[in-house]
Amino acid sequence: KNLNWVGGINLGLKMTKGYQNVGFLNDDIEVCPNWLENFIDVLDCNPQVAAVGPITSNTRDWQGYDNVRKKRPGWNLPELRGVDRNNVLEMYGYIKTNGSGISILGMIAFFCVLLKRPVIDEIGVLDADFSEIYLGDDDDYCDRIKRTGRKVALSTRTYVAHYSGTSSNKTGEKNLRATKAHQLLNLKRAARQNK
Repeated sequence: KNLNWVGGINLGLKMTKGYQNVGFLNDDIEVCPNWLENFIDVLDCNPQVAAVGPITSNTRDWQGYDNVRKKRPGWNLPELRGVDRNNVLEMYGYIKTNGSGISILGMIAFFCVLLKRPVIDEIGVLDADFSEIYLGDDDDYCDRIKRTGRKVALSTRTYVAHYSGTSSNKTGEKNLRATKAHQLLNLKRAARQNK
């Protein structure tokens, strides 16, 4: 039966016992060369980092190239007028030598992510309460990671084209789902703070 995105990911997570790292990708992305090696480098070199994600083409994602460029001026990402953000190889050429290759953040979106398996063993799988909403599960999981004292990171040398919404646009009004996800996140956060 259709377990939705969260259910499918959780089924996969349960099958990965014994692995060092576990990753998952949406079906609406195209990855750059060396994406997995870049992710593994971030996790191997930073004991406190439990999850890592990429810079993306999607302008609506906070991880989108132009959003990252504006919010992180110290990275010196070029403006790149007229460059197709979905041209993965060309965009990768602009970021593959970018700085230290890592930025510690509060949250990363899970359309493309690599996690340390021991963290999954400690905090469990994604929360099934978000299954029907198709939003918020990654925010919730990042919150849970941070509660362990670990961090999430952006690999500043990894780029993916994200044709966002290919699956989730079929699940109903996005604004309504975003409101439901925000309400559920607030309830989960309040419950964790009261523990």
